[in-house]
Amino acid sequence: MTQIINVRQPSAQLVSLSIREGKHITTTPQSHLLHDAQAYPLDKMPTTHHSPQVIDAGGAMVVPSALDCHVHSRCPGHPDKEDWDALTQSAMFGGVDMIFDMPNTQPPTLFEKNIQAKIDLMEKLNVSARFFLGCNHSNLDQIDFYLEKYQAWLVGVKVYYGNSTGDMLFRDLPALSKQLQNLERRGQVCVFHSEDQCRIDRRSYLENGKLIDHSIVRDDACAWGATREILTWLQTTPIPAHIAHVSTAEEVEMIHEAKAQGARITYEVCPHHLIFSTDDYAKHGSMVKVNPPVRSPHQRDALRRSIAKYGLDCFATDHAPHTIQEKNKPYPDCPSGIPAVEFFYPLLFHCASLCQVELEEAVAWVTRKPQAIFMGHNRAESFLPEPAANLVFMEEKNWQIKAEHVKAKSAWSPYVGTHLNFAVKAHLHRGKWYSRTM
Repeated sequence: MTQIINVRQPSAQLVSLSIREGKHITTTPQSHLLHDAQAYPLDKMPTTHHSPQVIDAGGAMVVPSALDCHVHSRCPGHPDKEDWDALTQSAMFGGVDMIFDMPNTQPPTLFEKNIQAKIDLMEKLNVSARFFLGCNHSNLDQIDFYLEKYQAWLVGVKVYYGNSTGDMLFRDLPALSKQLQNLERRGQVCVFHSEDQCRIDRRSYLENGKLIDHSIVRDDACAWGATREILTWLQTTPIPAHIAHVSTAEEVEMIHEAKAQGARITYEVCPHHLIFSTDDYAKHGSMVKVNPPVRSPHQRDALRRSIAKYGLDCFATDHAPHTIQEKNKPYPDCPSGIPAVEFFYPLLFHCASLCQVELEEAVAWVTRKPQAIFMGHNRAESFLPEPAANLVFMEEKNWQIKAEHVKAKSAWSPYVGTHLNFAVKAHLHRGKWYSRTM
């Protein structure tokens, strides 16, 4: 048995944790800080499966390991941008022990051979990883078959209602309905990249070589207009759907109206849409080019207020690395995407503060809520290899992200220079300790 003393919960209550066989946790309230000369300091934990009997957390906050439901591994196809070793190490340092990978790899995850190739990669990982099936007209008639056969690995299907990195645009919702009738039975979800490609194409004449044009061409209406179309479609079907990287307050309002009317709809928000704005193009340039794009300061602040008002289903990074050489290309040739998973929990708590949301509620956005959305219907047993005490210990401190803190293989981050109030001190994952002192 391992005892961890001087631990704080998000509610600020001081407790001790007793962990038996790496999985059974007993929580005991503490009235004051304990002093044990034999206790091992948390930030000096060895990377081993043999923990000391007594560990002193030093007042660090404990939270469950997180689920990031939106990452781009870039493998297979582009290990120069990211590989699974770098991605999983970054996840560990961010406090994440489960990741859901998107299908726009090279080749995209569309057919059985692509699915099996990803399974072969993921079976070797130290973290729990699952992925989404891609969708376009070439595999439409096989989607239900793949989702059924590989349901232990496929979280659901990802539909690019607007073009992003890769060529997987699909907008035929009636045709899609016929293939997704069994999603709910299997506990799977249809996830949308929600932008109006027709509007984007009509507005592309506005591009003249400035990064801010990216936010003008793919404006607010591109996002909320497409989301409105998807919500209208959901009125005709019980298919469970999820809107990725919501970037406007209008979308949050519409989604919650649809929820009240019984739609099976959930959504996520990413840190870059809560932290950055079009004002940051001047400082960060293409490093903050994403799809959907960063919004005006007014829209960003409205999104924060809408989350404070309505709450949130999921917080996800949309971790999407590219090489620095690619990102430094002139607009519009520089690709969209930001790496972020190595700063997951610190960014989550920072965004909770920006939205004036309690930390306990924010923790639910990355644990209980996404688990209910993507791992319901008794799917958890097939997702998790075994019950385990996977815990993250957060230190409350004022610090600034520096270049040496970046773990992504791409080795850059627009978050460098960001001031945060919490840092991951250690991560206990499957009995193994990962320490990170900022």
